[in-house]
Amino acid sequence: MSKSILLSNISQFIKKLLFRPILMSTIGLSLFVFFSCQMNSDSPNDSIDSNWFGLSTAESTSSEPASNYIKFVHKSTPSDSTDSIIELNTAVCEPSETQDTSLKWRLTVHSPFGSQQALIEYPQTNKTIIALVTIENRNLEMVLTDYPTAEDIKFACKTFEDDEKSTVLIDNQFVERVRPWAEEIAPDCRFPEDNLNKFSCTMNTTNPGVALKELVSIKSNMIRRWSRQPYLLARRVAVAQQLAKALLTNSVTKLDAICNVIKFSLAAELPIVMTSTKWSAATCKGEYADRVLAANIGLHKSLEEIQTFKRLFETTAKLGYFTIRIPRTEAPTKTMLVNLTPHSDVKENLLTAISKTWATEYNSELPEFCWHPLFAESSELLYKARYLALANQSGSATCKIAAENKIKLEKIAKTYLADSIASETEFVVSNYRAKLLRLPEGSYDFVIQGLPDDPSQWDDAAEFGPQSTGLISWTKRRPNPIIRKW
Repeated sequence: MSKSILLSNISQFIKKLLFRPILMSTIGLSLFVFFSCQMNSDSPNDSIDSNWFGLSTAESTSSEPASNYIKFVHKSTPSDSTDSIIELNTAVCEPSETQDTSLKWRLTVHSPFGSQQALIEYPQTNKTIIALVTIENRNLEMVLTDYPTAEDIKFACKTFEDDEKSTVLIDNQFVERVRPWAEEIAPDCRFPEDNLNKFSCTMNTTNPGVALKELVSIKSNMIRRWSRQPYLLARRVAVAQQLAKALLTNSVTKLDAICNVIKFSLAAELPIVMTSTKWSAATCKGEYADRVLAANIGLHKSLEEIQTFKRLFETTAKLGYFTIRIPRTEAPTKTMLVNLTPHSDVKENLLTAISKTWATEYNSELPEFCWHPLFAESSELLYKARYLALANQSGSATCKIAAENKIKLEKIAKTYLADSIASETEFVVSNYRAKLLRLPEGSYDFVIQGLPDDPSQWDDAAEFGPQSTGLISWTKRRPNPIIRKW
């Protein structure tokens, strides 16, 4: 798709959704900035996800046939149902001196966004049991405080050997032994105790009317109290409002319309839940009741993200002026394009501030939810969600991730925080003029490029024109860095 076509599609939706009193004066430049970022960024998702734990694909997935597993089915489950609570690998029933005697289980988590199978393995021991879990290419370790007994295993193996049956009927007590496993693997899920047939995940939703009221309040606060508004955050508020309104109307047409808006929006302009392909598939396809449920879960997550960024912006962003006063004999042109890139201190300052959102008296570490029905489809998405604390934290689970991937993902997540609340990091300003900005506190590299007087020539000039670089500090109560040399 060409730039002109993409920009044309975007502008049609922006006219409907953006806060005109806030942003119309800067739309053109903002679009240029975000289009450039979208086209030039190299997403690390593929390389990171394909080797998330430093394991080969064969090591991190299972290709064992269903016939190698014994199903544990609750006695109330209908006979024609294919559901099971958990499944046990039959290798434990045929031990040998050379064979691994670890217990290998399969547990399936069902949610409005699909079903995912977790592989759980731990040694047969009377000591504290630490199980290794693999689910959707994610690895975690969890401490098991309860688990099926040796008698349960023996009974299952005897049933399998005597009658060649692959199904064992279980009672409520057995289900309660393994329910904590599902809760550790998917801590953002609630598994109703009255559902004894399978582990079906229910997630928090929100009343669309209450959500819309809160979003309107945030929008009003941005207009009245913030001197400069971060474009990306304003855009996300607008899209979330449209989703809330669509749910309030109880109309398939309205829900289809917001799906189209999301489809043609840049990923940076959306709350991260709306960038999930699982969420968009569940919200935009299928039965209407199922779509409404998925959309409502997305609205809840969107509101949580927006509220977090609102607090972060109000506590960390500083209002100030970026001024250029280069002697006319040195300046190549009168009009200049400025690009600011935050240093690591900006991201660390934001991390310190946002950690107060999820820190507790006993733990200030990044929330540990290693898998999520919505966010686990990509490493980048999952890490952003962890930094925004968009899910409940696991009790004893520890995420296992290759060190080099962890560094990459931390950088991506911190950059996402900085980009989301910066008012403008690329703008045009004339020599001997100042630009009012509201940026997170810290240091920024700048690149200044001379632009010709004719705006129609700016594209080529921005790429090939003369440049000046340097560093500014945005840390004072009222920052006012002045660039005096080319």
